[in-house]
Amino acid sequence: MAPIALESPAWEMRMTSIWDAPPLITCARFRVDGQLVLDLVLGAGTIVIPEEVRQETVDAGLAGGYPDAVAIRERVAAGGVVVRRTSRLAEPLEQVLDAYRLHEGDKAVVRLSLQAPDADAVVTDDRLLFAVLHRCGCRALFLPDLVEAVVAQGAFGAGTGGRILRAIRPRLPAGFVEHSLRRLEGVI
Repeated sequence: MAPIALESPAWEMRMTSIWDAPPLITCARFRVDGQLVLDLVLGAGTIVIPEEVRQETVDAGLAGGYPDAVAIRERVAAGGVVVRRTSRLAEPLEQVLDAYRLHEGDKAVVRLSLQAPDADAVVTDDRLLFAVLHRCGCRALFLPDLVEAVVAQGAFGAGTGGRILRAIRPRLPAGFVEHSLRRLEGVI
């Protein structure tokens, strides 16, 4: 995966991004202007997830009775959320991933990010996974960063971006949403 900056012209086209489970669940839980945040984001590009993330968000979610699992399953069936299988990396790198004590879904996200040349970025809300992805040379974005990027690409306006950020605030650590809101306002 080639590193990409938020200001890059590549953001002007439909983005392909690899997603971790938590931001996918977040986007399937919250609505803005009557639409799932997930559908607004899918209007800007393709979401790719490893099989392990599908199992976590759909299979385990359905077993737990979570409505977001139904929404994710429907988007997988429609092809908006694409599921890909990964293969193990070279053993030294697998040992490094084990040393970080990453969950299997997170390891799969790292594997996929290193095996998917068509992906522009990886979306996560996990700070350890973000750091591991960065250290592996991958472009990682927190969900608020993705919202900013999608606004910059013109898929929806800053007002909608702000409403998305306010809607997802309960699922994010303090400061993340406020930082992105200020950036969308052009104050910082």
